[in-house]
Amino acid sequence: MHSSRSYLLAAPHPFFSPAGDQFLVPDPLPAVRALLEMLGVRALADADVFVLFLLPAFATLPAAQQRRQRAHLLSHWPELREHDGLHAALCDTAFVPVGGRLLRPAEVLDPRVGTPGTFT
Repeated sequence: MHSSRSYLLAAPHPFFSPAGDQFLVPDPLPAVRALLEMLGVRALADADVFVLFLLPAFATLPAAQQRRQRAHLLSHWPELREHDGLHAALCDTAFVPVGGRLLRPAEVLDPRVGTPGTFT
């Protein structure tokens, strides 16, 4: 598991359903949520779910699920790009399909340049 830390899923996530005593049920009252966060419960946003739970298991997912997650990342990239942890995790994760296998972004050649590209 990820630690004994408790999490609160800020909003329902399309690819992740929390299970176990590690996750608390979100409370709609802002004061309750603020208290939980003050007590060390970490509220997880979309990017956090990808970093902590989805990207580490990405290579084990069926191809269709991988495609859906990549499409989600692309369609939400204007908001997600601001999350430093997600940017770093994407740089280190083999999620780019090339010739039947997954590569990290830096391993993919940009045919316009002919050198390994970078993910920015």
